Amino acid sequence: MDAVAVAEIKSRRDFYDAFQAAMSGAHDTLRTLWHFEKGQNLPKSYLIEFHPSDVCENGWGTEAVFSALRLTTKRHAAELGRTNDDTLFWMRHGPGHEAAFVIDCLNPRFLIFHTLSKVEHSDRFIVDILTQYQPEFDLFWFPVSLLERTEIREKINGWQAQFLPLLDVDLPPENRASHEVALSAYQIEAAENEMADFDEAPLEPPARLLHRPRFNIDLEYQYAFETYKKLKEQPDLLPDMPLSAVVAERIDEDAASYARARIFSYGKITGRGPDFSSYLQIVNNTVDDYAKIVQNLESEYWIMLEAQQFEDCTQIKLKGKPFCIWFNHEIDVKRLVSLMFDCSRPFRLMGEPEAIDENYFAVEAVDLHVNQPVGFEITPNFMRIYLYEGTCGNTLVRIIRSLQHSVDSKLKHPALI
Repeated sequence: MDAVAVAEIKSRRDFYDAFQAAMSGAHDTLRTLWHFEKGQNLPKSYLIEFHPSDVCENGWGTEAVFSALRLTTKRHAAELGRTNDDTLFWMRHGPGHEAAFVIDCLNPRFLIFHTLSKVEHSDRFIVDILTQYQPEFDLFWFPVSLLERTEIREKINGWQAQFLPLLDVDLPPENRASHEVALSAYQIEAAENEMADFDEAPLEPPARLLHRPRFNIDLEYQYAFETYKKLKEQPDLLPDMPLSAVVAERIDEDAASYARARIFSYGKITGRGPDFSSYLQIVNNTVDDYAKIVQNLESEYWIMLEAQQFEDCTQIKLKGKPFCIWFNHEIDVKRLVSLMFDCSRPFRLMGEPEAIDENYFAVEAVDLHVNQPVGFEITPNFMRIYLYEGTCGNTLVRIIRSLQHSVDSKLKHPALI
């Protein structure tokens, strides 16, 4: 998206018209203005959860979003602007403004960064800058059950499953440190993106070092999701098959317009087809459903003290409960805690594990997304998470999704909605 074009968007109508023209390929002048290359006109939407640390009782609005994004512009040589719509901003980044976004903050907590820029530029800004250095911003995270839930809203005609083992690597001590760098979470995210074109490809360990193999399958055809369900019913056939993306399709009643959207487990959506309106409906429905789930998790699992005033006394009671995850097989808990609380992606947790017993650890960690405390009890068989009041519910889905894709794809957890 060209710098001049993104700055000229002044309304939702301008935004819609520009993306519709790009997606349909019907406006040759617009293609020339934006210097499109092959595949560049595919719309991409990054779903971002915004949670400022100084949350007030009544939540926050678009001004809080704008102020937080303005810090990004000061620190990382980006530009930010307003449109005539208070809930629509634009932003561009890079020496040649290679990454340009239209930011929809109709819901100021659950944001959508729409772009037509090349994927390597937009990915780097969202992953390496915005959600890396600004703790208020985090990606959406879709555990397997939330991706499967897409079927309630849309027709699914494609899916991808990917397992990248984090614990099942057996290296000599002298090589272990360098290998763990090679398996950084950023590279895992890069590997999951089928359109990425990074300067350095993700490094992989020799196959002989993996107790369980890496797994990646990608299918797209009319009844693909029925195949997924049948494969899932046979756990011994494909033991590690966590869903990492689904392809949703929306067609109008007359089949005159349609769009497909690939929804990734790390909160990116890519679109195809001639109709931007249909694509936008898929994106917005995904955001609305996710927002409801995260807020429900906070309502049910926030641990807090609740005071009740009576005539002769004040009663204090504990409200909330821990969120429990059960592993399908025993895990190497010592290795997990050494990797899970080192501040790195995808967990984004900082803490010092305390050994209660040989294979039983307690951790009072800090979630680097909102810099709030989160408590953990971890054994080879289960994990308890204590989400204290004020800590973001996005943390729970981020942990579940990360464990499913790198530790135990068949773990069990309470229903998320």
